[in-house]
Amino acid sequence: YTLSLHDALPIFHIDKIKTPFEIGQSYKDVFINDASSPSYAGVVNDEVVAVGGASVMWDGVGEAWYMVSQEGLLRPYMIAKYAGIMLDHIQEDFHLHRLQASVRGQDKIANRFVKWLGFKEEGVMERYGPNKADYIRYARLV
Repeated sequence: YTLSLHDALPIFHIDKIKTPFEIGQSYKDVFINDASSPSYAGVVNDEVVAVGGASVMWDGVGEAWYMVSQEGLLRPYMIAKYAGIMLDHIQEDFHLHRLQASVRGQDKIANRFVKWLGFKEEGVMERYGPNKADYIRYARLV
């Protein structure tokens, strides 16, 4: 299997990705209206297995996001490799000296993944997420 990255109109791909969680409409609306931020879809055999990108907040700073489907979770090395390529590309092309991410504190796999991608932990954001879940703030600086 090979994964290919495609420039994405993310809402199109988000509607097609089969995730173990529901993606809220307000989250989808952000992607529809955020034309200034890069996004990509990972496709295996015509099936979307991951979507990701960064919301450019202001010059030099972006907020990374990434979603992996159930099928993508079966290919962790391939997903990780292309996520790294995507982030490198985004930071270089958009001249981002800081790329940050928020990860639910209890998600051990996602926390390990974001560290593998070169993000460094900055601290805990208490009661930040849905249902008042704690999140960890990470940053990838260049």
